[in-house]
Amino acid sequence: MKFIETSSRNGDNVNEAFHMIAQEIQNRVDEGELRPVDGWEGLKTGIMRSQSVCLSERSFPQNGTGGACGC
Repeated sequence: MKFIETSSRNGDNVNEAFHMIAQEIQNRVDEGELRPVDGWEGLKTGIMRSQSVCLSERSFPQNGTGGACGC
């Protein structure tokens, strides 16, 4: 199992983590460990259409540590 430290606060390594997971999935497909199938479950074939999401700007109180994250 691979591990990479990420930060939701400043976005460190988030893209790298995604690419690492995507590459691992592709490697397993290429090696025959995973097999794309049609249907609801499993690895999907083809291009997925994303649904639109609208976000509006909102002010959140600062938590005192310089970020807006309350966790």
